[in-house]
Amino acid sequence: MFTRLLGVGALIATTHSLLTPSAALACGCFSPPVPPPDSSNYAVNQQAEQIVFEVNEEDGTVTAHVLILYQGDPESFAWLLPAPNAPELGLSEDFTFALLDELTRPQVSVRQNNVCPSPEFRCEYRDECPRPDFMRDDSPSPGGFADAGAAADSGFGDAGGGAPPVEVISRETIGAYDTIVFSAGDTAAAVEWLQAEGFIVNETTAPFMQPYADEGMVFVAARLVPGADLDQIRPLKMTYEGLTPMIPLRITAVGTEPELAVTAYIYGDENYLPMGDHEVLNGSLLNVSDDGTGRTNYPSALSRAIDEAGGDAFIVEYAGEPVRFFPQGGCCGGGFDACGIGGNDRCECPGDEFDATDCEAELPGFELLSDLADRHPRMTRITTRLSAHEMTFDPMFEPGPRASSRLAIQGTRTSIDACRDAIADDEGEATADELADRQLCATTYCGEGECVITSSGPGCLCNEGFVARAFTDLDGSRNVTCIPAEHPVDLSAGGLEIKSSCDDTDCGAGSCIDHAGFPTCACDADHAAVADTPNPTCLPIALRTGDVGGGGDYSAGLAGIDICWPEPPSCGPNGWLVRRTGTARQGVACGWNEPTEDELRPLPPLDCGFTGTGSLRGGGEACSAGGAESSAPFLLAVGGVLAWIRRRR
Repeated sequence: MFTRLLGVGALIATTHSLLTPSAALACGCFSPPVPPPDSSNYAVNQQAEQIVFEVNEEDGTVTAHVLILYQGDPESFAWLLPAPNAPELGLSEDFTFALLDELTRPQVSVRQNNVCPSPEFRCEYRDECPRPDFMRDDSPSPGGFADAGAAADSGFGDAGGGAPPVEVISRETIGAYDTIVFSAGDTAAAVEWLQAEGFIVNETTAPFMQPYADEGMVFVAARLVPGADLDQIRPLKMTYEGLTPMIPLRITAVGTEPELAVTAYIYGDENYLPMGDHEVLNGSLLNVSDDGTGRTNYPSALSRAIDEAGGDAFIVEYAGEPVRFFPQGGCCGGGFDACGIGGNDRCECPGDEFDATDCEAELPGFELLSDLADRHPRMTRITTRLSAHEMTFDPMFEPGPRASSRLAIQGTRTSIDACRDAIADDEGEATADELADRQLCATTYCGEGECVITSSGPGCLCNEGFVARAFTDLDGSRNVTCIPAEHPVDLSAGGLEIKSSCDDTDCGAGSCIDHAGFPTCACDADHAAVADTPNPTCLPIALRTGDVGGGGDYSAGLAGIDICWPEPPSCGPNGWLVRRTGTARQGVACGWNEPTEDELRPLPPLDCGFTGTGSLRGGGEACSAGGAESSAPFLLAVGGVLAWIRRRR
């Protein structure tokens, strides 16, 4: 039974779901072929997983478009995917995924909460002398002056002879892919057959395949045809019987980056949610790093929140009607190039002929996006992040309540940027410096380890039994995290000799451990691993944050630092200083910001030489504060006015 989503940013922790023969699948694992004898370029690395599911209730099928992101030698590319039944294979459009991501990605922002002290004093002025009635101008003033002390807070913002031990259902070339669809009851036999076919899928992989084989499911294997290059990799499209989208994460563990981002776009008659009991968690760890880039820590905060929810958790980032591409600015739809964008190498009007040349490559992606929106009334975007050792379950999805929202998350970061130079004492300075260093951990999530600070920035002090590995994060930045020292799959098992990835790796003050073809570092005592390109490096620890994992907000402590209040304003000759009441935050006295006794002494009222009705007091000075000299110009002016009145008579 589903609980109601409590606002945007709801994190959904699902129970582990069992595979069923009718389930529709996407995702999979990379399974590289046997490398040349002296080559170390055998490792595979699935950097991200994006799947577009179409639930077609009319014919009882699911179509899955699977985006494949791969780095490495084209000859080393190979891919293995379980499916509930023999699918119809085809190619899809990669640009559609880029459009979907752009149109449905979370809207993330971080507001700066300025906790600098308010001014402690304001100016008080004595009343001015009233003017006589005949000199009073009651008409509205054409302009005015704002209160100088008022200010608004600003935001910051075939193998060998004999019959094969598997049943080959089909083998065909799809684009640049050589594909095989097969079934096998014994995955150990299937592994031997795949090895003879040129895939590195050894006995340690069999346990990951066996649950799917036990369910009577089939497997799709794909690799690039000889001579194909990486730019020929296209999304695969598979249509098979079933109505329940599923992601087989267990087999994905064979070749994946840490903190793999898995995003499913599910099109259908309804919106979708993970199947099974779940709880809804609210809240955010959003922050901005102090590394000078201004990037938010959404990727790290997402990883941390998912782990805190038990690991098997997803976040709904979009739910509602399918998105379409609508060009901005009114340049399209008129049939003529009103904005001069034709031939500018940017596809901005895919529906107009004048921009056809610019849109030649991307146009199929636009067409698929529109076609998906025409055929399905609802779409849901659901995301999770997992490392290989966490891929122990296969999530399924089912229709949920209709929704209409795009995830919008706003974090709040405490800031003293506007008054950093006014910290009252050395203790406050030290605290501010330490918190600024800790803030570097906002965009680094170590998981099984502590995020610490080194001379080169944030790093991971991994727990016992865990090692550090560098990877590319969701925002394209290099990052580091902690993973188990022993990978779930040993690619060298079965006697295959593979060159160690550590032969050319220097961990600095640490030891390199080959991890399924990628170097990881076990750092020496008092050292932590930092993200280095392409491998981690162990450096001395400069600061322990005490925060397990990282990926959080470390700025709240800034609000407790004593900061000198701003220097009092100058009130001029007719004003004095008074203490404000009810200020947002009180600062402290620091000597230089304290007013003198004279600045605090109220001035006496003005002794005016006339009444408010226009009659002069006999012989009296107009204002005693001004004296006789200051009253003379006024009296001359009055005399001139009276003489003018007498002449008019």
